[in-house]
Amino acid sequence: MLTFEKVFEVFREYLDADDEFEIVKTHRGYTVLNWDDMGCDWYGVHLCSTPETLRDAVLSAYGTFLEYEIIKGRGYDLTEAEEKTVQDKCAVMLARCQ
Repeated sequence: MLTFEKVFEVFREYLDADDEFEIVKTHRGYTVLNWDDMGCDWYGVHLCSTPETLRDAVLSAYGTFLEYEIIKGRGYDLTEAEEKTVQDKCAVMLARCQ
């Protein structure tokens, strides 16, 4: 059974590395904040009331983070091989949540 703690355990390294993605515990569940590049305002807020919705939100952000890490500084889209690499890494994380 998936728990919030398992999601945090699986994605701990990523969550520590991504300054633009933050998770805050509220009395209604965990709230995911996506901060702008300057870290002054958030551009996305998502309430995750179940471990599955939290997993999906973090997995999506993780994929975006991996894509950015690949293309930063070069300014063009991912190659098919790079897209496959991102998909494979996301699949590993999803499997670890099972």
